[in-house]
Amino acid sequence: MNFTRTFEETFKTTVARRNDAPYLIFYDSDGARSAWSYRDFAVDAARLATLFKQRGVREGGRVAIMSKNRPEVLLSYFACWLMGACACPVNVEESAERKVFILQRSKCDVLLAEAAWLGELDVSVQVVPIKDVLEEVRELQPLEPTPTSPEEGAFLVYTSGTTGDPKGVLLSQQNLLTNAQATADWHALQPGDGVMTVLPIHHVNGAVVTGLTSFLAGGRNILNRQFSPQTFWQRLTSEEAAVASVVPTLLEFLLSADEDISRYDLSHLRYLLCGAGPLLSETVLRFEKRFGVPICHGFGMSETTAYNTQFPMDLDTETRRRWYADYGFPSVGCALSCNEVAILRPDGSKAGSSEHGEIAVRGASVMAGYLDNPEANEKAFKHGWFWSGDQGFYEVDEAGREFFFLSGRIKELIIRGGVNLSPLEIDEALRDLPGVAFALAFPFENSYYGEEVALYVVPEKEVALNEEEVLAYAKTKLPFAKRPKVVVFGEEIPYTTTGKPKRLELAQQLAKDLA
Repeated sequence: MNFTRTFEETFKTTVARRNDAPYLIFYDSDGARSAWSYRDFAVDAARLATLFKQRGVREGGRVAIMSKNRPEVLLSYFACWLMGACACPVNVEESAERKVFILQRSKCDVLLAEAAWLGELDVSVQVVPIKDVLEEVRELQPLEPTPTSPEEGAFLVYTSGTTGDPKGVLLSQQNLLTNAQATADWHALQPGDGVMTVLPIHHVNGAVVTGLTSFLAGGRNILNRQFSPQTFWQRLTSEEAAVASVVPTLLEFLLSADEDISRYDLSHLRYLLCGAGPLLSETVLRFEKRFGVPICHGFGMSETTAYNTQFPMDLDTETRRRWYADYGFPSVGCALSCNEVAILRPDGSKAGSSEHGEIAVRGASVMAGYLDNPEANEKAFKHGWFWSGDQGFYEVDEAGREFFFLSGRIKELIIRGGVNLSPLEIDEALRDLPGVAFALAFPFENSYYGEEVALYVVPEKEVALNEEEVLAYAKTKLPFAKRPKVVVFGEEIPYTTTGKPKRLELAQQLAKDLA
């Protein structure tokens, strides 16, 4: 699959087709609701493009956006794409040093930002306050969309950079549109379907999986300022949402909140999409049993625009749960139509069924490369594939479909005596220890084995756990080589804004204590 139309063509066609139908619904921090039709959203995006042009942004230019979820962020993305410019979202939770690094490297013409995040920055870039920008543009004439090439740079998103400087992932219009269309097709999204966004839209998940995908499908994007377990089910009900996109962390929060959802009419809800972080089999099975809501698991990354695989939801409940429970890790499903996915050996040859290797992707939604980083590109692109850095394997079903599994980040593998151990497998085995809210395995240096296994544990509130109890439980679940040899207790769960555990960062922080 290769999306060949430009954004300009796609935008005009979609807006003309949907016109007064609702596109964007927004809930602010206080729960106040506002809404845009396709036509109104299109006009505001085109007016914002006019403002950017007045501030010096031209075709091929770049606009940095630094804000938590709000309509102006999504409007700014569309404004950039209408004028052939590139949107560069900046995670507000990055350190000041990383924000400055990104703003300098991205060479943006304009920074659209919330005032709260500006005081810590010292950069010479033109700032447009985001708070009043919609009032400012209401007097402007909408900019006529610019015909551009599908290969035009459209989205510049920086990786979290936990193991070094952030890398700039430059995605084209074609990357975005191809992946969004493949996602819409996979889930058979129809005009009017509600897609709820609770994840940060500075990331490809919130920007593409729910934002652009819902637009292409003619659906409704239900955007939340932030995720809240107290409003999640109620908003799914009141907005009659068909799907919502979450991460494993949010499933855990919903399980902890343990709300009685029997009072809600969730007949419109098909399932929850879940990706962007490691999902444990125990979590997905417990969630489906507790709430009766299916989970559609998937795998993707910024470098490939968003999802590469999604779980096929045409399976019966028992079969789906076998794929989630019987292989040590929950399956991330099958490849989307926009890309080819494979498990590769180090020499670039394809691994066989059940054989572990590195997950690799090639196709129309894979980035052209990291921005101004030839060394990183040389490492990432080999033998005609983008190598993800994730370890995995696949199994084949009766219909011949390859079901993929993610078994861990290769850089996060614990190499004990020359044997690779998956920290995800250890997480999975120890997550159901009574009294444990969070468990994360990580390596520490050992003179005999090179690396040994440590476990970071956050106990549930008002639960007293000690190392002996944890180690005794591990003895019943894991062979000696995979068991943690030390346990570190903490109070904070170290997650990124997109729900990924900061495993390597945690290991680095605790290295001195375990030396």
